[in-house]
Amino acid sequence: MNPVEFEELSALLDGELTRERAAAVRRGLEADAVLREEYACLANLDERLRATAAGAAFVPRIDMPKWSAPRLRRIGICAVAGLTLMRLAPKYLNSVSIGLAVNCVVLVMLLSFVVWMVRDEVARTAA
Repeated sequence: MNPVEFEELSALLDGELTRERAAAVRRGLEADAVLREEYACLANLDERLRATAAGAAFVPRIDMPKWSAPRLRRIGICAVAGLTLMRLAPKYLNSVSIGLAVNCVVLVMLLSFVVWMVRDEVARTAA
């Protein structure tokens, strides 16, 4: 019979041992008083931790900022479409001026979105 390791006592409590190894650990507990004492301390700790965890269970209250509404989704889709257009337009139109114009438009869109989000957050935290 293999000696019982401390980790196996915890595994026995959690039901993680195979049927054969669990029986061997139980036989070891019957034969060794020190091991029984360790197991009793571990079982007591496990019970207290589970009771504490059950008492601490809560449902978190999350306040989502108003900019996370569908408007944000639309703006995000526009930003992704704009970024994609920004990368593809110069390649397919073979014109530097069109590519530069598209880049400027997308940059203005993104910057205005960031400024809007920051202003909204500052107003929300100030209130």
